[in-house]
Formats: sequence, C-alpha cells, structure tokens
Amino acid sequence: MAKISTGGSQQFAWAEREDAPLREVYVPHAEYRSPSAFVVHEGGGEYSLIVGSHNTFHYYQAQVVAYGRNNTRCKFFKRPTPEWVTLPPPGVSGWCTRFYVSCTNVSGAAVDSKFVFSFSGVAINDTPRLAGPAAFFETAADGTAIARNYERTSDGSYTTGRGWMSFNSSSGNPLPTIRRRSAGNYLVSIPGLGTPNPGLAQVTALGSGTTHCVTGSPYSLADSPTTLRVAVYGWAGSTRADTDFVLNYDQYVTRIANDYQGARAHADKPFSVPYAPRRSYNSGAIADDPGTNTASGRGTGLYNMHHSKIRSTPNSAWVGAAYSATGGNYCKIESWVPSSSGGTIVHIRCYDAQGNPVNSEYFETFQGPGIGPS
Repeated sequence: MAKISTGGSQQFAWAEREDAPLREVYVPHAEYRSPSAFVVHEGGGEYSLIVGSHNTFHYYQAQVVAYGRNNTRCKFFKRPTPEWVTLPPPGVSGWCTRFYVSCTNVSGAAVDSKFVFSFSGVAINDTPRLAGPAAFFETAADGTAIARNYERTSDGSYTTGRGWMSFNSSSGNPLPTIRRRSAGNYLVSIPGLGTPNPGLAQVTALGSGTTHCVTGSPYSLADSPTTLRVAVYGWAGSTRADTDFVLNYDQYVTRIANDYQGARAHADKPFSVPYAPRRSYNSGAIADDPGTNTASGRGTGLYNMHHSKIRSTPNSAWVGAAYSATGGNYCKIESWVPSSSGGTIVHIRCYDAQGNPVNSEYFETFQGPGIGPS
C-alpha cells in the first residue's frame, strides 16, 4: 500500500470475493483490510469500495491492481463520490467515499476478478495530519486537473489545483504540473520534492474503456522538481490513448507509527537470478534494521519480491509495469505469503498488451500495519 510517510488516514482491502452476491456490502478478509473498507459487487466486472474514517471533502487518492493467476486487469471506471452511508455491523453511520473499480479480461470484456485496493487521505479533523515527502493528484485525459480550482500556467502546463484529489507535502505546497505531450503521453513535474534519491510512483487509469497506465522512474536534481513520464495504452497492441488517471508519489517509505511498516522496489532486471532491485527503499518495524528487498524470477513474466523484515499480514501490495519503449505491458499481484526465511514474498505476474506472459521491469510496494519480523 502506498502510504504517506507520517499521519493521515490509510485504508486498504483485498477484495477476495469476486463473485459476491450483487449489491451486497461485504467485509473483505480480516487479515488484509483496514477497519473502514467495505466492498460491493455492483455487476459484471464492476465493484465499489466504501471507505470511511477520513475527511471525504478534502484531499485523498486511491490505487487498485488486479489479483490472481489469470491475465485480467482492473482500473477505476469513474470518479469517487462522497456519500452518507450506514456501514455494516456495528452499523456506524457517517460520511464515506465510494470508489468504483472495473475489471476486464484479455479481450477487453468485463469479468469478475479479485483485486487489491489502497487509499491515502486526510484524517477526520485533519488529525493526524498528512505529511511527506509525498504528492498525489487526479488528472484529466487532456492534461488538465480534475481537482477544483485548477489553474493553467503560462507555459501551457496545468496545476492539479487544491481539490479533493490534490496534495503536495513540500514546503509551501507548490502544486504539481501535468503536460500532455501527445496522445497518451504525459510529463508530470512535482515541485519541491527533487532529490538525488528519487522515490516511486503509482498510477491507475480512471474512466470508461480498457485503457491502462504505466509510469517511469522519477528523475530530478536536488533543487529541481521530480519529473515522471506517464504513458497510457489501450488493451491490444501498444497504441497510445488519452485517459484520466490518478497518480501517487512517495519519496520514501517510512513508518507512520511504531505499528506500521513498508517497503518498495524497482525491479529493473527481468532475470531469474536473485538480485537487489534498483532504487530500493525499505522501512521495517525495526527502525535500525529495516531489512532488504530481493527480486527473482520463476519463469517468463513470473516474479518474486522478498521483503526480509515485513510480516505478510495485515498488509497490502501494489505492482505496476515500468515505462518501456515497447509499451503495453502490465503487471498484477498473484499473492503474498510468509517466507520460510523470514519476512514476506510477493508473487507477481506481468503480461504484454495481448495478455501473454512477458518479462518486464516493474515497481512494487508492500505496506500496512503488520509489526516486526514474521
């Protein structure tokens, strides 16, 4: 789960009942959910997530990734909406945000699927506060911002505005900018978060259709904005296509409290021999011994990521294919399990645009409130 480094509201859920009765609110698996996340099977391949315990009228972001051993993938098919709901037992009523997820098979048809959902946002009454270094925002297909009160800059870029899905932890909160360079090709700059050791971004497509997004490694100098490429593809081939998207960027993964932990990695060698990933940031529940990340392969498009100091429950995972010249690749979570040598192994699958297993670079994050070594 992508987690703002200190404070805020953090929610996650493993939606394991892909064939749950329609319109019935269900509680996801207790070991892979936060207390305020609930799931509804809305129809064929469509789900909604009801998320509470946050300020529904202030900034937040969410990410979703398909789960399982097939080549389905998932995205958000429309924008989240605040609403007053009565949650399942104990039946507490209050303002929540409903997020909408759609999943498709290799032909682009709607299909029921398991998935993993993660959320970061402002806590109720803004206590504890979101901190950083981190930024997130929602953008429109043409590069403008969905968030309220966006402003167009003089050079043609667009700020993300100070709306529901916009946040920057850096001093003075300068807003990120998005430039649409061509169809399905965007350049994102995040002021104030430049560093010689860039962080890692998550991106999820938003809107109808079967588009999906990938992002590249961030690049910057110590005193310049962090810059990211975002590319969008249709289902088949490597054809670019414009779409809205939600992006989350964290410069580091650090504990938000003694009972939180996390790790992230950029797996840049699609080989089977174990190796330490590039741009690998760790934080374990033991501050002076955060552990290590080790990546390895187990066949074409099949990967393992071992986090040596992190428990497997209760936690959440996310994975995304890295930006590449060939384009169209995507990745998903197969599962995560305790490791016999300690920590957790996350199993990952990557596919090309036609749904065939393919070797691919990928970004992975794993985080939640599990404490200490397994």
